[in-house]
Amino acid sequence: MKSWKKRLNKEFDAMAPEMSNEVRNAPIITGREEHKREEKSAYSGFSSRKAGFWGLAGVACVLVAVFVSLALAGVFGGAENNETYVFALEINPGVSFVTNAEGEVLGVNALNADSDVVLSDKSTLDAIKGKPLTDAVVAYTDAAARLGYIDLNGSAGAVRVSGSGDGEKALLASAAESLRGYFKAKGAYAVVAEELIGVDEMSAVLGVSGAETTNGLCEIMLGEAVAYGERIASGVSGDGLKAVHESYIVDSQLYDYITTALTAHTEEFVLNLGALCEIGALNLRITFSRDNPSAVLTDYWSVTERFDEEDFSDEFRALTDEMKALLTEYSANFGADITSKDEFYDELYDFAAFAGAELEELIFSLASSAIESITDPDAVFEAFEELAATDLKAIFASLTPQALLTSLTEYRGILLRSGIDLDFAEALKKVPATIDEYLGEMRSVVTAIFETRTEIFREGYDRVREALTDEEYSSFVDGIVREYGSIENFIKNSTALQ
Repeated sequence: MKSWKKRLNKEFDAMAPEMSNEVRNAPIITGREEHKREEKSAYSGFSSRKAGFWGLAGVACVLVAVFVSLALAGVFGGAENNETYVFALEINPGVSFVTNAEGEVLGVNALNADSDVVLSDKSTLDAIKGKPLTDAVVAYTDAAARLGYIDLNGSAGAVRVSGSGDGEKALLASAAESLRGYFKAKGAYAVVAEELIGVDEMSAVLGVSGAETTNGLCEIMLGEAVAYGERIASGVSGDGLKAVHESYIVDSQLYDYITTALTAHTEEFVLNLGALCEIGALNLRITFSRDNPSAVLTDYWSVTERFDEEDFSDEFRALTDEMKALLTEYSANFGADITSKDEFYDELYDFAAFAGAELEELIFSLASSAIESITDPDAVFEAFEELAATDLKAIFASLTPQALLTSLTEYRGILLRSGIDLDFAEALKKVPATIDEYLGEMRSVVTAIFETRTEIFREGYDRVREALTDEEYSSFVDGIVREYGSIENFIKNSTALQ
């Protein structure tokens, strides 16, 4: 059984480490047969003419046969070459291409879960299949960049394109040069490595076995499904299907669907939480103010509803005016009007799950009107300051698939803020009973990820970047070589484009 049944672990990472200033700032025989003489007869004239005719015809037939054979053998340059080649574009997400001798792409295969997302787009497939390899590698790379897998705005990156055997050396070189042209046009600092490798090594890259020749390897790839997620589930059932579902759907695709959205909104969430904490702290100042006209501890929204401004001291009016400004700014920045204490805590609840047990308990206490039980207001102010300092980025980065998926309800508010369809996420947790159910889940989740990533990374992809000149690009590559010794060393000692 082909090793598709094992998850392909080789993925070429794609973000390079921070470059030194020197690198970043650098300007990229026929024989004659004797015949016995015949005696003439009355019929000799006719016979000679007849023999001459059929003799010429025979010669013609032989010549035709010879020419056809030569043509089929390719002597005249118009022959059909049945050689096929396979290439691997090693970025994250990785992909392979099978081409004919002319470099026309006959088939494409995703090499991991991320590349399933890239190839789920019909327009991307149409730009690859049947097209020259030089165009296909660019179409795929550009699609990956649109989806945020490749950072065109990064300081430096790398990509490797590999071919199996020697026959495709010229095609390999052309594909690599095409990629260099793409990165230069996009103003992206990325080096391109090219390498011819053996069948065994290429088989390992592609995750298959049993091929002894490049043609044999191509036959295998052409007989496989485009999607990696479909190949690894081929022929499995029962516990095997359950394992594939858990590894591919849950631990990979669904996890990516959720964490990509969370990560994309992290900066917004940090600002949102900070604004809420500022509002919460100011509300406590108003509540505990000695100038609060209410006889009992009363929050901002209640006191402004019950009392006229004429009843406020200048100091207390300054506090309420400050709160009005904060609430107006919050509405403008985050699209929510907070008109009561309950609405305020509803907003804050979305972040409570990330606050820690003590802070979460405090928030619930404040929301439940137990404010009278607070004997140390300063501790509450400190709690809001601590909540505002919560490292959401670190929290999101530390979430494991299982930890996240078991907390969908708890994280409901912030997931909804991220644009996550919670009903969809919950449905994907169900183990499929059949291959068809699994394939349905697979297609649904890759489509969801494609749509989400297209929207999230649109701005970064569309960012205007000045194209790099040949000189600038060459200087960049030369700098990489000076610093790392070679492009290969740079790739080995760095993470690649993502």
